[in-house]
Amino acid sequence: MTALQSATSRLLLAALLIAVCLSVSSSVLANDVDSDEVEFPSRTDEGSFLSPVVTFKHSGAFRFRSDLFGNRHLYSSPSPGTTGMLPPLSQNGQQSGLLTDSEERGLWTGGANMRLRWEPQLVVGERFNIYSQLDILDNLVMGSTPSYHPGSPHTPLAFLSEGQQSPSAGTTSLTDAIRVKRAWATWLLAHTVEISGGRMPNHWGLGIIYNDGSCLDCDFGDNIDRLSFGGEFMDIRTMLAWDFGASGAVYGENGVMSGQPIDATRTDDVLQFTWDLHSGRSVATRGTEAEPTAMAWGWRNVWRNQAAASDIQDDIQTIPGCSNEPTPLEPDPTLNAVEEFECLVLRRRDAWLWTTDVFFSLDHRLSQGKHLRFEMELVGNLMGELGRTQGLETVPSDKEVWAGGGVLRGTYEMPTERYSVELGFATGDEQGAFGVLDQSTVAVDDSVYQDDTGLSYRKNNILSSLMFNRAYTVDLLMFREAIGAVTNTLYIKPWVEADLFEVDGATFGSRLDVLYAAAMMPSGTPGNGAQLGIEPDLQLFLNVGERFRTVLEAGVLIPFSGLDDEERGRSAETAWTIQGRMHVTF
Repeated sequence: MTALQSATSRLLLAALLIAVCLSVSSSVLANDVDSDEVEFPSRTDEGSFLSPVVTFKHSGAFRFRSDLFGNRHLYSSPSPGTTGMLPPLSQNGQQSGLLTDSEERGLWTGGANMRLRWEPQLVVGERFNIYSQLDILDNLVMGSTPSYHPGSPHTPLAFLSEGQQSPSAGTTSLTDAIRVKRAWATWLLAHTVEISGGRMPNHWGLGIIYNDGSCLDCDFGDNIDRLSFGGEFMDIRTMLAWDFGASGAVYGENGVMSGQPIDATRTDDVLQFTWDLHSGRSVATRGTEAEPTAMAWGWRNVWRNQAAASDIQDDIQTIPGCSNEPTPLEPDPTLNAVEEFECLVLRRRDAWLWTTDVFFSLDHRLSQGKHLRFEMELVGNLMGELGRTQGLETVPSDKEVWAGGGVLRGTYEMPTERYSVELGFATGDEQGAFGVLDQSTVAVDDSVYQDDTGLSYRKNNILSSLMFNRAYTVDLLMFREAIGAVTNTLYIKPWVEADLFEVDGATFGSRLDVLYAAAMMPSGTPGNGAQLGIEPDLQLFLNVGERFRTVLEAGVLIPFSGLDDEERGRSAETAWTIQGRMHVTF
């Protein structure tokens, strides 16, 4: 079966599933039953411990987003800077004389994209739940996958395309039209212990480290393969989980795409254990008239270790009879032949890490519609060690891991106005890179590491950089685009939001954020400067009930010396963006 046929089959299956759901929903609506909760007859035998009802629920959101960026890579020079963001293609030096100035449109980039996220759920009786998350046309760039082919006599040029093709990995796109992100099940045992297993969301506290990416404008999010056991006692919940961080090499059956694959060895597995202790309340819990003060807290500990590795970070050297050139393994290779089995090389890693994370939130109801909130999350990578980060055996590459970060936020909410200030910090590393989009601060090519250009990496034997989760966004440009995540920084961000007027259930309002950031370790910035920049962001929004939201926002990043390109002798220049979004939730 070709990739196109496979994609077509998946689309037909998805269309059939959606049609069945719509059909069932329609019949339920005709009987005055809520459309997102459908009951099916159970196929279990009478007297079974299962409830005789299976309930179908679902939720999701559709997002349309358009954005325009000016000078996103921070330099007017056509060569890439130190942010990891590339200049427009028209500036790459190969287009001299090809386009006019007006056609190049300066240093502008942008476009539009969409995503439909669907989260179906099956409730099997009173004890079992099956969850999943599917992204349909995930961040599909509008205008991509045009229906043309250079060898086609009908449409040999994109200019002649009459529409779009369905995205299919390896043929028309890098990803498929439908991507299954999560699937997991829970079992409530004796109404006390909850057992969960599968690929599930991983979220904790405010989401600065573990974030499930559930926000409407999120592009990232954490999923984890986990088997967990949790319970509650006197309003205190605890959870112990065995996490499958990485399995390394996998045995597959020769020439067979189905069947059960087997982990090739336990030696290269990344094993992780997680223990949570927290209040029964979530961070979002609010004070009520009956209980004006609502408090939530939690403490998470994560232990991770790996003895050896066979992943793409290792430099797999030439082995007689395997290849004339070194070939790095894929991140999750499937070994289908004896030759590949003989060529596999395991490298010592001897790595372990303890991460501890605490959060606290307090919401006090002052009066009707007025709340005072305080939120905090602190995290630390403590006592970690990577016995070997490179594939080299002759040059020591062991590292220690000590890093920390946190967020403090205070908010005063009124019925139509909200005021807040957020203070955040994340430790940095002395290696001159942020390590998110530009270059790694942990491991590099072996040839670089062992010569003079890699001396700074060899001296950098303590990894002190902490990176916030990329789904935790605090701005439009500095951390989200230019740097890629909050790291090596101390920032403060006050913001104010107001509902300006309301008409027929539609609320129109605005919000202003002002972010200032400085580097925790100036030597770890590309400009060797302490000041990173200041960024004001303005947002206009329209909410219609709880199901529809549209946003228009703009931001300007004024970079300081920390974002300069000291290596090339260039100063960072002002960047800007204008963005529009539409969200429909269900």
